[in-house]
Amino acid sequence: MLKKIRVVLSVVFLLLFAFIFVDFKHVLPESWVYFITRFQLTPAVLSVLVFGGFAVVSLIFLVLLTIIFGRVYCSTLCPLGALQDVFTRLFKPRKKKRRFKYSKPNNWLRYSILAITVLLFVAGNSLLLNLLDPYSNFGKIFSNLVRPVYMWVNNQMAALYENSYKVIPVEIKGYRWLAVSYAALFLVIIAAMSAWRGRLFCNTICPVGAMLSLFSRKSFFRIQLDKEKCNSCGLCALQCKAECIDTDNRTVDMSRCVGCFNCLSVCRSQGVYFSIAGKNRMPENVLLHDQKRRFLLGGMVAMFTLIPGVRLLSAEQKHQQRGKGRGRDNHHEPVPVVREHPLSPPGSISHEHFTSLCTACHLCINACPKQVLVPAFMEYGLKGMMQPRLDYSVSFCNYECVVCSQVCPTGAILRVNNEEKKQIQIGKAHFVRRNCVVITDKTDCGACAEHCPTQAVRMVQHRNGLFVPEVNDEICVGCGACEHACPTDPKAIYVDGNPIHKKAEMPQTEAIKKEIDFNDFPF
Repeated sequence: MLKKIRVVLSVVFLLLFAFIFVDFKHVLPESWVYFITRFQLTPAVLSVLVFGGFAVVSLIFLVLLTIIFGRVYCSTLCPLGALQDVFTRLFKPRKKKRRFKYSKPNNWLRYSILAITVLLFVAGNSLLLNLLDPYSNFGKIFSNLVRPVYMWVNNQMAALYENSYKVIPVEIKGYRWLAVSYAALFLVIIAAMSAWRGRLFCNTICPVGAMLSLFSRKSFFRIQLDKEKCNSCGLCALQCKAECIDTDNRTVDMSRCVGCFNCLSVCRSQGVYFSIAGKNRMPENVLLHDQKRRFLLGGMVAMFTLIPGVRLLSAEQKHQQRGKGRGRDNHHEPVPVVREHPLSPPGSISHEHFTSLCTACHLCINACPKQVLVPAFMEYGLKGMMQPRLDYSVSFCNYECVVCSQVCPTGAILRVNNEEKKQIQIGKAHFVRRNCVVITDKTDCGACAEHCPTQAVRMVQHRNGLFVPEVNDEICVGCGACEHACPTDPKAIYVDGNPIHKKAEMPQTEAIKKEIDFNDFPF
């Protein structure tokens, strides 16, 4: 029964997190997503450093769960762990009887990786955490590989039922080669490791697995071999994905055991059992203990599921080709736009705060309705690789949207409400006079001012009845609506990020545009 319960739980959480990372229709409320991700270890640890409160409760729960039952987190709650089990099952050899065997622990490797990850994080560099955290890597895989396929299927269905409003086509945008390539490479590596050695990643590379092993090695309940009933046949070791059962010495390395309970279902002599540490014999009331544990684990699942709760230019900036516009005057050569600082999401406070806490799980990228958030390359430097940034060549940041701040599980993006968000200045708009069509083509435009939600961009007299934009830095929030609307290449107006977010003044006018529709924009 323990194995069956574990399988059901792992499948539930695997499907739940998979849906969270591909849900472009936002079926699940942000409060549910925020609550569910709190029970992933890395977000729980990081959010404790920022929030305390409920984050402390979730972290204590995960630690106590491990102290009492061992590393059942790795086999039930961790979506990447469940994905590894899927690969282990898919690539199960049919002819070979021998699957796994006991191997000595690589303690020096896993604890060295954990120590280096922690030291880098304390120093303000979360790069290694971004690359190795299981929850974040699961997010990268499903965000960059599965989600676009899911959206493409949706669009094919929409084309098939073109007269139906039940399936609405969506634009697929914002994907970057680095994130897609990394996700594909990691998927191949994790599949190969799972097919070859089961939970090899969990017990040699994963910093979360190494951290949990510190608590699980002396867990209250543990897998044990009965000294009298075990005949050292080795069947349990052949099914142990963690390769932690030493049948010769009749011992189990609980620092590596992930609580899959496969060994319990294959033992023919009842020599393997899961019980209180130190019990040498199978307890007579083991069934009663199992029922209590099933009730406890079932209650945990119910609680989870039912309670809502080197700076380089970016891809779109690649020196933005100094193409010649139609009818442009030779005296007005366009100026390439070089952004000094990237744009981090509203609520991230500063680049330093953001890059030190973000694990690049890409949950906010999935949640963004405008798809303006994209994975960074080196805009934040090496330590911020694949962390989200705003790309105004793709879209713009909706003036009234706070979704990314509502789903971030680590505190890298703090929760803000609509009124607070309207005064967060993530950057400032800059007007490049020599790129503007009013100057180069001597024609009317005004697209930037028309789409500015705060009217920080307004048109002022130029000459011959023409008007050019002027930016009011005090009320500009850096939403990028002006840059996205600008028809020139390179842009005549662009937003440069604030390394430390500032507070903008509220616009004096009452006529603030809340929603912008570019569908009818003529350029």
